Amino acid sequence: MDTNGESSKREEAPNATHNAMRFLKRNLATGGNKDENVTAKEKIGPRERIHATTGNPYEFGRPRVFDQMASDRFGEELAPDAAIWNIYLEEAQDRDRELVEGRQRSLDTLLLFAALFSAILTAFLIESKDLLQQDPADASVALLLIIAQSQQRVELGLPAPDESTQVVTMPDFTPSLSARWINGIWFMSLGLSLSAALIAMLGKEWLTTFQSSRPRSSRRLAYIRQSRLKGLEDWGALHIVALLPTLLHVSLLLFAVGLVIYLWALDVAVASVLSAVIGVTLTFYFVTSTLGAVYEFCPFVTEVSEYIRKAVAALFKNPRHDINTETLGASIKDLQALIWLSKHSVDPIVVDYAYQAIAGLHRSPYITLDTPRPVLNLHLNPISSDKHSPFDNDITIGSLFLDVSGRFDELLAGTLETGNSEPPVCRYINAMIALVSCAGDSVPLIMTNWPDLLGKIHRFWDSNLPWASMSGGSFAGVLIAEMDVIKLVADNVQLLASNSETSQEGQVNVGLGLQESKKPGSVYQDQHAIKIQSSITKIDESRDNLLLRLTNRLAEWIHISLHLLQSHAKEETDIEPYLLNGLLRAVSDGASYLELFDQILRSQNQKSVTFGQKTDQLASLKILIFLLSRPTDLSIDSIARFVEILKAYSCIAPIILDLKQRKGDNVNDISHTFKSCLVNSNAPTTRREILCISTRYMVLTMRHLCNFPEFSQCGEIFKDALDLQYQYQLEDTDAYTGPRAAIRHHIGDYIDILKFFGESESNIQQLYQLQWAPERLCIIATAPYYSWSKPANGSYIPPSCFLTLMLIFSNTKFNANGAQEYMDFVVARLRGPNMMLCQLPPQVSPFTEPRPSIEYLQQLTHTPHGFSALVKAGSISDYPPIVAPGIANVTVIAANHDSTIEVKPVELMPPAVPAFLEALSWTLPRLSSLDDKKLYHRFILAASVLLVVACEDQESRARITTHPDRKTLLRELRDNKDTCAEFVSEEEWKRLIDGLVLEESGVKATEKGSTGDEEEDAARNMGNGGDQSKMNVAQE
Repeated sequence: MDTNGESSKREEAPNATHNAMRFLKRNLATGGNKDENVTAKEKIGPRERIHATTGNPYEFGRPRVFDQMASDRFGEELAPDAAIWNIYLEEAQDRDRELVEGRQRSLDTLLLFAALFSAILTAFLIESKDLLQQDPADASVALLLIIAQSQQRVELGLPAPDESTQVVTMPDFTPSLSARWINGIWFMSLGLSLSAALIAMLGKEWLTTFQSSRPRSSRRLAYIRQSRLKGLEDWGALHIVALLPTLLHVSLLLFAVGLVIYLWALDVAVASVLSAVIGVTLTFYFVTSTLGAVYEFCPFVTEVSEYIRKAVAALFKNPRHDINTETLGASIKDLQALIWLSKHSVDPIVVDYAYQAIAGLHRSPYITLDTPRPVLNLHLNPISSDKHSPFDNDITIGSLFLDVSGRFDELLAGTLETGNSEPPVCRYINAMIALVSCAGDSVPLIMTNWPDLLGKIHRFWDSNLPWASMSGGSFAGVLIAEMDVIKLVADNVQLLASNSETSQEGQVNVGLGLQESKKPGSVYQDQHAIKIQSSITKIDESRDNLLLRLTNRLAEWIHISLHLLQSHAKEETDIEPYLLNGLLRAVSDGASYLELFDQILRSQNQKSVTFGQKTDQLASLKILIFLLSRPTDLSIDSIARFVEILKAYSCIAPIILDLKQRKGDNVNDISHTFKSCLVNSNAPTTRREILCISTRYMVLTMRHLCNFPEFSQCGEIFKDALDLQYQYQLEDTDAYTGPRAAIRHHIGDYIDILKFFGESESNIQQLYQLQWAPERLCIIATAPYYSWSKPANGSYIPPSCFLTLMLIFSNTKFNANGAQEYMDFVVARLRGPNMMLCQLPPQVSPFTEPRPSIEYLQQLTHTPHGFSALVKAGSISDYPPIVAPGIANVTVIAANHDSTIEVKPVELMPPAVPAFLEALSWTLPRLSSLDDKKLYHRFILAASVLLVVACEDQESRARITTHPDRKTLLRELRDNKDTCAEFVSEEEWKRLIDGLVLEESGVKATEKGSTGDEEEDAARNMGNGGDQSKMNVAQE
């Protein structure tokens, strides 16, 4: 027995679906969202109050002409032609212009300064370099001094010194220490200056190369730009450019030191003054650089300050050798570009686009697109402590998830600034799934529990987002993403493994879910692959509680998804084909999981799956039938889509049909009957197979609906199923392999349906209230059309169902052809030989061997309902010309006047006499007006035979005696003696005349003066060989 809490949950189930569907934006042409818009005006949320004047609750900041990511399909946010790459390049262009142009101007200034400084320094070097070599003037002075001394000795007559005999040579030259220091320092300063100029020229080339590009796809341009930027940073190119002013600073310092030394050799006083000035300047330089490094907002910031702050070790990072080739699937390079964009963009809209594009790292297994899937590489882990992170030092997968999760909360609260025309719920959910998948359980700070993530996603359905704010495609994307998480939860708790033994013990395998084919080249190793943790996320919740909670959520999810598919089929909303296919796959897979969960719960004696209130329990089934009834709808007419619907139907229908069964099979038996309809246990591959399986599903559904205690609740679904199988029979008229042949597997189910309606008058009255339902049931009996080489399906039903079928026919509205086919079936069944079950294909529901034809005839000659049903049918427009010959043929068969069957004994039991007399009165005038006079005369003879036989009963004799058509039969027999001779002997004819000449009880013989008595006397005379003249006189 359900508790009060459980009952309240069931009562809230339909509200949950309605609550979810309120977000769906419907097409105005279909009149959708009229009521929702009125309510939305009354329930204005915080976002709508802020932006009520714009009409769009997602217009923040500067206005945008369009949603730049609206053209991206879910799962292709990182495709080569995705909008995020154009957004990236636009944002990068501004950043690169600031990066390159500023440095280009700085390098231009540096080159100019280096040129001027080098020119000045060169002038000093011209003077100072002479200090390193002997001066020719000094040598000339020495030689002149020697000549003067020699001349003086000659004039004075002094003897030559001993040294005069030696050869005169130039004196040795040794540069002074100060000269060496001066020139060494100044030449070093010139070298640094010229090196700075050279490196500046190279830096300009580097920056020019960084901005150069050729026509490529936006994604590859983004790859190249990101790789070049990474190269500039990793290889220290930007640091080299930034250090060029420092080289000039050192060069200028060396020049100043050399100048002091140079002046110190000339004049100490002047050198001292210059040394003081240079010392003060140098002190100012180092103090300001240090202050800029220590204090964050100090204005004295130079490149030296930045390097002191970041530490020298950052200058020698190991360079990365990234290849700029564009990867096929989303990769780590995409994530690097998105992180850069989110951290460096000043436009909040662009930042939001960057976070949304992370969704491209996850593509649902239910979605199939032309672009490759993200490549998963389990060999490397970018977030573990012992590996080099591909991101900045302060960014991890965990921090990214926290950012995305927080923005998702803001989105649900209506406070997130986005550039989308509708809430980007789907992309944020996929982004969280991608990041949680990447993180695994290695980062404890983030929420890695899949059930918790499922709960976070489920909060969307109860959020305050505006009504009718999501398109059908976005709505479908959210449902698909939620199913991804449900599947991950189920796989992580290993539910399938826990039920493997049950599947091996005779249970039908529920593996009817998604089995996506792998295209060649879709799985490959790539150096830019996203690295995913291979460990399974730990789940603390007990398996049983998780299973029950997951089952309830899955049932609710299926119900919401089916409502969305119904809205799309009704053209109330649009869903892109790839999302429609994905949602159908997800529904099929979800139904398989639901069936599995239901089996586990039942095996543990827990309550089974519920779909809400009684009326809501059958709503999912009704929607599935509706989806299958749309073969001409171009949006859902592909074989693959119908296959997924059939898979879902085979899993959901047994659960729903078992909820209110009053008797009969349990859910496992029902599931087995549905699964047995598959062609060789495989999914259908042709349209004909789909029609056949759908037809069989509909017959099974009708049969189990008849077991509901309150048929009125499921009457509409019964009618929908009946209409659908009829629709498929009209589409494919092949009687051997088409839907008509498929029904022949379910003769037993058809018999059960007829038995249900034959149980009581109320049951059949409920059938009459369903438009075209009586006609469809009769058509099943008359099938297969156009192939009379096979017995009709109705040939195998028991006699009681044969009578029920005639009662149903009496309330039909066939056209002339349909009524004729049914009457032909009735006559053929009465004439036909005994049927055998071996003539039928294997039956899903076994039934007893068909009875002999005589027992079917007895339903007319023994009961009061047979002929009365035919007479009632004859009152329907267009039926009289068809029913009258049918009654005549039935009468001929009953009287044993049909050569195809022998009826012994000929009977017309008292309960059937009133109905036969009614049929006689109705048929005679209508049959006489037809052209088939031969059938008319045979009917007169056969009716006479039955009346004569019925007169053996006194009560029946009294009825026949007083019936006016008795005299009509006498007259017709008398007037058409020669015609009757073609069918009966004269003795038989006389016997009939005598049998119909009856005296009314209580009437005296003297009172035979009436015309009727005279006619009877005349008839006797004719029977005794009286002449024709006496008969004519009597007739007059």
